[in-house]
Amino acid sequence: MEWNTWLNALAFLVLALMVAGKLSPVIKFYIKQTFIVVSLVMTGALSIPYGLLNFRDPHKIQKFTAWVLKPASWILGVDWHIHFKSPHDQTKSHMFVCNHQSALDVIGMLQLWPLIMPCFTTAKKELKYAGPFGLILYLCGTIFVDRMSSEKGRKAVNEAGQMARETGSSIWVFPEGTRNHKRDGSMLPFKKGAFHVAVVSRLPVVPVIMSEYDFYDTNRKFFRSGHAHITVLDPIPIEDYPAEDPTSVARLLEKSREIMLEAIGNNNKKHH
Repeated sequence: MEWNTWLNALAFLVLALMVAGKLSPVIKFYIKQTFIVVSLVMTGALSIPYGLLNFRDPHKIQKFTAWVLKPASWILGVDWHIHFKSPHDQTKSHMFVCNHQSALDVIGMLQLWPLIMPCFTTAKKELKYAGPFGLILYLCGTIFVDRMSSEKGRKAVNEAGQMARETGSSIWVFPEGTRNHKRDGSMLPFKKGAFHVAVVSRLPVVPVIMSEYDFYDTNRKFFRSGHAHITVLDPIPIEDYPAEDPTSVARLLEKSREIMLEAIGNNNKKHH
Protein backbone atom coordinates (compact mmCIF):
# COMPACT_ATOMS: atom_id res chain seq x y z
CA MET A 1 0.00 0.00 0.00
CA GLU A 2 1.36 3.43 -0.98
CA TRP A 3 2.16 6.09 1.64
CA ASN A 4 -0.64 8.42 0.49
CA THR A 5 -3.13 5.58 0.93
CA TRP A 6 -1.97 5.05 4.52
CA LEU A 7 -2.19 8.80 5.15
CA ASN A 8 -5.69 8.91 3.71
CA ALA A 9 -6.67 5.97 5.91
CA LEU A 10 -5.25 7.72 8.97
CA ALA A 11 -7.07 10.97 8.17
CA PHE A 12 -10.31 9.07 7.58
CA LEU A 13 -10.02 7.28 10.94
CA VAL A 14 -9.39 10.54 12.82
CA LEU A 15 -12.44 12.10 11.15
CA ALA A 16 -14.48 8.98 11.84
CA LEU A 17 -13.53 9.15 15.53
CA MET A 18 -14.84 12.70 15.67
CA VAL A 19 -18.17 11.85 14.01
CA ALA A 20 -19.27 8.21 14.13
CA GLY A 21 -17.73 7.57 17.54
CA LYS A 22 -20.23 9.93 19.16
CA LEU A 23 -23.10 7.86 17.81
CA SER A 24 -22.10 4.35 18.90
CA PRO A 25 -19.59 3.03 21.48
CA VAL A 26 -19.15 -0.13 19.38
CA ILE A 27 -18.33 1.84 16.23
CA LYS A 28 -15.91 3.94 18.25
CA PHE A 29 -14.28 0.76 19.57
CA TYR A 30 -13.62 -0.65 16.09
CA ILE A 31 -12.42 2.69 14.73
CA LYS A 32 -9.93 3.08 17.59
CA GLN A 33 -8.76 -0.53 17.22
CA THR A 34 -8.08 0.10 13.54
CA PHE A 35 -6.44 3.43 14.34
CA ILE A 36 -3.89 1.72 16.62
CA VAL A 37 -2.82 -0.60 13.80
CA VAL A 38 -2.68 2.17 11.19
CA SER A 39 -0.81 4.53 13.54
CA LEU A 40 1.83 1.86 14.25
CA VAL A 41 2.28 1.25 10.51
CA MET A 42 2.49 4.99 9.81
CA THR A 43 4.94 5.49 12.69
CA GLY A 44 7.14 2.84 11.10
CA ALA A 45 6.84 4.46 7.68
CA LEU A 46 7.64 7.96 8.95
CA SER A 47 10.57 6.69 11.05
CA ILE A 48 12.25 4.59 8.35
CA PRO A 49 14.15 7.45 6.62
CA TYR A 50 15.50 8.61 9.99
CA GLY A 51 16.26 5.01 10.90
CA LEU A 52 18.24 4.38 7.72
CA LEU A 53 20.30 7.52 8.36
CA ASN A 54 21.03 6.37 11.93
CA PHE A 55 21.02 2.58 11.47
CA ARG A 56 24.07 2.17 13.71
CA ASP A 57 22.28 3.83 16.64
CA PRO A 58 19.07 1.87 17.41
CA HIS A 59 18.42 3.78 20.63
CA LYS A 60 18.38 7.08 18.78
CA ILE A 61 15.86 5.56 16.37
CA GLN A 62 13.74 4.31 19.29
CA LYS A 63 13.58 7.79 20.79
CA PHE A 64 12.54 9.28 17.44
CA THR A 65 9.89 6.57 16.94
CA ALA A 66 8.45 7.25 20.41
CA TRP A 67 8.25 10.95 19.54
CA VAL A 68 6.46 10.25 16.23
CA LEU A 69 3.89 8.04 17.99
CA LYS A 70 3.07 10.54 20.76
CA PRO A 71 0.05 12.16 19.00
CA ALA A 72 -1.64 8.75 18.80
CA SER A 73 -2.33 8.77 22.54
CA TRP A 74 -3.96 12.19 22.31
CA ILE A 75 -6.17 11.11 19.40
CA LEU A 76 -7.16 7.92 21.23
CA GLY A 77 -7.92 9.93 24.36
CA VAL A 78 -5.42 8.02 26.52
CA ASP A 79 -3.51 9.94 29.19
CA TRP A 80 -0.43 8.02 30.34
CA HIS A 81 0.92 8.33 33.90
CA ILE A 82 4.36 6.85 34.64
CA HIS A 83 5.42 5.97 38.19
CA PHE A 84 8.83 4.78 39.43
CA LYS A 85 8.95 3.06 42.83
CA SER A 86 12.58 4.21 43.07
CA PRO A 87 14.95 6.20 40.80
CA HIS A 88 16.00 4.15 37.77
CA ASP A 89 19.71 3.81 36.95
CA GLN A 90 19.97 4.01 33.15
CA THR A 91 23.70 3.25 33.27
CA LYS A 92 23.02 -0.39 34.25
CA SER A 93 21.52 -3.23 32.21
CA HIS A 94 18.21 -4.71 33.36
CA MET A 95 15.57 -7.18 32.24
CA PHE A 96 12.20 -5.39 32.15
CA VAL A 97 9.21 -7.75 32.28
CA CYS A 98 5.72 -6.33 31.72
CA ASN A 99 2.16 -7.67 31.68
CA HIS A 100 0.47 -7.74 28.26
CA GLN A 101 -3.18 -6.83 27.62
CA SER A 102 -3.50 -5.44 24.09
CA ALA A 103 -1.78 -3.61 21.22
CA LEU A 104 -2.21 -0.45 23.29
CA ASP A 105 0.65 -1.75 25.46
CA VAL A 106 3.08 -1.00 22.62
CA ILE A 107 2.10 2.67 22.72
CA GLY A 108 2.53 2.64 26.50
CA MET A 109 5.93 0.94 26.19
CA LEU A 110 7.15 3.68 23.84
CA GLN A 111 5.91 6.32 26.30
CA LEU A 112 8.21 4.80 28.92
CA TRP A 113 11.24 3.91 26.80
CA PRO A 114 12.90 7.36 26.70
CA LEU A 115 13.10 7.12 30.51
CA ILE A 116 14.78 3.68 30.60
CA MET A 117 16.97 3.70 27.48
CA PRO A 118 19.15 2.18 26.18
CA CYS A 119 16.70 -0.69 25.81
CA PHE A 120 15.53 -3.11 23.13
CA THR A 121 12.82 -5.74 22.95
CA THR A 122 11.98 -9.13 21.52
CA ALA A 123 9.06 -9.84 19.17
CA LYS A 124 7.58 -12.80 17.34
CA LYS A 125 9.34 -13.28 14.02
CA GLU A 126 6.11 -12.76 12.03
CA LEU A 127 6.26 -9.05 12.89
CA LYS A 128 9.56 -8.79 11.01
CA TYR A 129 7.53 -8.98 7.80
CA ALA A 130 4.81 -6.52 8.89
CA GLY A 131 5.71 -3.86 6.31
CA PRO A 132 7.04 -0.53 7.61
CA PHE A 133 6.33 -1.54 11.22
CA GLY A 134 8.50 -4.65 10.85
CA LEU A 135 11.34 -2.68 9.26
CA ILE A 136 11.40 -0.08 12.02
CA LEU A 137 11.40 -2.88 14.61
CA TYR A 138 14.48 -4.28 12.89
CA LEU A 139 16.19 -0.87 12.79
CA CYS A 140 15.43 -0.43 16.51
CA GLY A 141 17.48 -3.55 17.28
CA THR A 142 14.56 -5.89 17.98
CA ILE A 143 15.42 -9.57 18.47
CA PHE A 144 12.87 -11.67 16.55
CA VAL A 145 11.84 -14.98 18.15
CA ASP A 146 10.58 -18.04 16.26
CA ARG A 147 7.84 -19.43 18.49
CA MET A 148 7.41 -22.51 16.29
CA SER A 149 10.97 -23.71 16.94
CA SER A 150 12.14 -24.01 20.54
CA GLU A 151 15.76 -24.30 19.38
CA LYS A 152 15.61 -21.12 17.29
CA GLY A 153 13.66 -19.41 20.07
CA ARG A 154 16.36 -20.19 22.63
CA LYS A 155 19.04 -19.00 20.22
CA ALA A 156 17.25 -15.67 19.72
CA VAL A 157 16.80 -15.19 23.46
CA ASN A 158 20.47 -15.95 24.07
CA GLU A 159 21.37 -13.38 21.40
CA ALA A 160 19.33 -10.84 23.33
CA GLY A 161 21.37 -11.51 26.46
CA GLN A 162 24.62 -11.26 24.52
CA MET A 163 23.55 -7.96 22.96
CA ALA A 164 22.65 -6.58 26.39
CA ARG A 165 26.07 -7.50 27.77
CA GLU A 166 27.96 -6.10 24.78
CA THR A 167 26.08 -2.80 24.49
CA GLY A 168 25.21 -2.10 28.12
CA SER A 169 21.53 -2.10 27.15
CA SER A 170 18.42 -3.37 28.91
CA ILE A 171 15.86 -5.80 27.50
CA TRP A 172 12.06 -5.42 27.47
CA VAL A 173 9.93 -8.59 27.39
CA PHE A 174 6.23 -9.43 27.72
CA PRO A 175 6.75 -12.79 29.50
CA GLU A 176 3.14 -13.92 28.98
CA GLY A 177 4.00 -14.21 25.29
CA THR A 178 0.51 -13.22 24.16
CA ARG A 179 -2.26 -10.84 25.18
CA ASN A 180 -4.41 -11.46 28.25
CA HIS A 181 -7.84 -9.89 27.66
CA LYS A 182 -9.22 -10.77 31.11
CA ARG A 183 -9.94 -7.95 33.55
CA ASP A 184 -9.67 -9.93 36.77
CA GLY A 185 -6.18 -9.03 37.99
CA SER A 186 -4.68 -12.21 36.52
CA MET A 187 -1.83 -12.92 34.12
CA LEU A 188 -1.22 -15.77 31.71
CA PRO A 189 1.57 -18.28 32.49
CA PHE A 190 5.06 -16.85 31.99
CA LYS A 191 7.55 -18.12 29.42
CA LYS A 192 10.97 -18.96 30.91
CA GLY A 193 13.14 -17.28 28.26
CA ALA A 194 13.46 -13.83 29.82
CA PHE A 195 14.34 -15.26 33.22
CA HIS A 196 16.88 -17.67 31.76
CA VAL A 197 18.64 -14.73 30.09
CA ALA A 198 18.45 -12.70 33.31
CA VAL A 199 20.13 -15.48 35.32
CA VAL A 200 22.79 -16.34 32.74
CA SER A 201 23.57 -12.72 31.82
CA ARG A 202 23.27 -11.51 35.45
CA LEU A 203 20.58 -8.92 34.68
CA PRO A 204 18.40 -7.71 37.59
CA VAL A 205 14.72 -8.18 36.72
CA VAL A 206 12.57 -5.03 36.85
CA PRO A 207 8.82 -5.81 36.92
CA VAL A 208 6.65 -3.27 35.10
CA ILE A 209 2.89 -3.06 35.50
CA MET A 210 0.43 -1.50 33.08
CA SER A 211 -2.81 -0.92 34.94
CA GLU A 212 -5.89 -2.67 33.64
CA TYR A 213 -7.58 -0.42 31.09
CA ASP A 214 -10.99 0.30 32.63
CA PHE A 215 -11.76 2.53 29.63
CA TYR A 216 -11.05 -0.21 27.06
CA ASP A 217 -12.50 -3.72 26.84
CA THR A 218 -12.19 -6.01 23.81
CA ASN A 219 -14.86 -8.39 25.13
CA ARG A 220 -17.52 -5.73 25.80
CA LYS A 221 -16.47 -3.69 22.74
CA PHE A 222 -15.90 -0.24 24.18
CA PHE A 223 -12.92 2.14 24.01
CA ARG A 224 -13.51 5.41 25.84
CA SER A 225 -11.04 8.12 26.83
CA GLY A 226 -9.22 7.44 30.07
CA HIS A 227 -6.07 7.33 32.19
CA ALA A 228 -3.48 4.55 31.95
CA HIS A 229 -0.85 4.01 34.64
CA ILE A 230 2.57 2.42 34.13
CA THR A 231 4.41 1.48 37.32
CA VAL A 232 8.11 0.54 37.27
CA LEU A 233 8.76 -1.56 40.38
CA ASP A 234 12.04 -2.06 42.23
CA PRO A 235 14.67 -4.35 40.65
CA ILE A 236 14.86 -7.91 41.94
CA PRO A 237 18.51 -8.49 43.01
CA ILE A 238 20.01 -11.07 40.68
CA GLU A 239 22.54 -12.04 43.38
CA ASP A 240 19.78 -14.12 45.00
CA TYR A 241 19.63 -16.30 41.88
CA PRO A 242 23.11 -17.73 41.10
CA ALA A 243 23.69 -19.06 37.59
CA GLU A 244 25.04 -22.36 38.93
CA ASP A 245 21.79 -23.07 40.85
CA PRO A 246 19.42 -25.09 38.59
CA THR A 247 16.41 -23.74 40.49
CA SER A 248 17.27 -20.07 39.94
CA VAL A 249 15.30 -19.57 36.71
CA ALA A 250 12.09 -21.07 38.11
CA ARG A 251 12.44 -19.21 41.42
CA LEU A 252 13.09 -15.87 39.67
CA LEU A 253 10.08 -16.42 37.40
CA GLU A 254 7.80 -17.16 40.36
CA LYS A 255 9.15 -14.23 42.39
CA SER A 256 8.59 -11.82 39.49
CA ARG A 257 5.09 -13.14 38.89
CA GLU A 258 4.20 -12.89 42.58
CA ILE A 259 5.38 -9.26 42.76
CA MET A 260 3.53 -8.32 39.57
CA LEU A 261 0.23 -9.92 40.58
CA GLU A 262 0.34 -8.11 43.91
CA ALA A 263 1.11 -4.81 42.15
CA ILE A 264 -1.74 -5.30 39.65
CA GLY A 265 -4.16 -5.84 42.54
CA ASN A 266 -2.91 -2.74 44.35
CA ASN A 267 -3.08 -0.66 41.16
CA ASN A 268 -6.66 -1.72 40.50
CA LYS A 269 -7.69 -0.63 44.00
CA LYS A 270 -5.80 2.66 43.72
CA HIS A 271 -6.70 3.80 40.21
CA HIS A 272 -10.19 2.33 39.64
